[in-house]
Amino acid sequence: MMGMGAGILAAIAELEKENANLQPELLTAERARELMTAYARAGNLVSFGIAALSRKLDDSSELARLTGSSVGRAKNVVTTGTVMASSEELSSALMRGDISLDQAHEIATAEESAPGAAKELVAVAQEQPFHVLRDKARKTKLEAEQRRDLGMRQHQARRARNHPDPLGMVHIHMELEPHLGAPIVARAEAEAQRLIRKARDEGTKEPFERHLADAYALMLSGSGTSRAKRPELVVLVSHEVARRGWSDVTEGEMCKIRGLGPVSPAAAKEIASDAFLNGVFTTAPTCDGSSAGRATSQSRCVSLWSWDQASSSTVSCARTAVTDFELSSITSGRARRGVPPAATT
Repeated sequence: MMGMGAGILAAIAELEKENANLQPELLTAERARELMTAYARAGNLVSFGIAALSRKLDDSSELARLTGSSVGRAKNVVTTGTVMASSEELSSALMRGDISLDQAHEIATAEESAPGAAKELVAVAQEQPFHVLRDKARKTKLEAEQRRDLGMRQHQARRARNHPDPLGMVHIHMELEPHLGAPIVARAEAEAQRLIRKARDEGTKEPFERHLADAYALMLSGSGTSRAKRPELVVLVSHEVARRGWSDVTEGEMCKIRGLGPVSPAAAKEIASDAFLNGVFTTAPTCDGSSAGRATSQSRCVSLWSWDQASSSTVSCARTAVTDFELSSITSGRARRGVPPAATT
């Protein structure tokens, strides 16, 4: 035990020599890529030690000081180190340098809520871009936590804050529940597209993010004019959830906003009370709303809702949803407004 750490000290000394001799300007692009890969793996290997040792410190403030990082990032490291202690797949991947600390944290947050998820997510991290891993981990975490008062925690996590920056710009940051934030984002992006077309006609060109900022400003001031062409919310709810009184979601069932993730049954019920029901269709249990298939012995009933929060013109909105899902079996006679799925036969 007395010799523990001697190897890392020797490795640091060697790395210092490598850094002193590094002259990127003299390297070919191919050689630079090779060394970049080696440095990245070395960084991953070092990250394992930091994450593992953070369990012993268990103090994010001290870890932030020692690593020169923010307290927020240090908290993420502590969380990752804690989960590594109970996840061999995650710990081994970081120990070998196969994944980065950022990737490890995304996996850890999912593993914490869904034990065993790390095995699949490590493979995703090694084969896919970071944003794919982040989205997969987020969905895994939300689906696991949907049965653990997710809706209440989302409601309690809502907040807004603002502050000026050195240039005098006003920063507005909001965290909203999915069923409230998704329609706002859809409307803002539609408004931004309208502004882009207008600017193009006038012969000017600016980045999308600037037009998006203008769109939010117009919406908040009540001056926005654009309407999203697609449904602002499409909600998929297992029929069993409604039949039980919108109280919970059990394993194998769904209650989610398409493209965003799970929501609480209470939020889905609120949407359904002011939504247009396209109908009830059968689809494979793995359906994420991107397509619909024929009924099979393993299929289940799912209610498809579309809700336009800003307008009562839900009929055209719902027809767009039907087109998106290619639900040829759904007819306008089966769709009705304000009828919960449990009442549909």
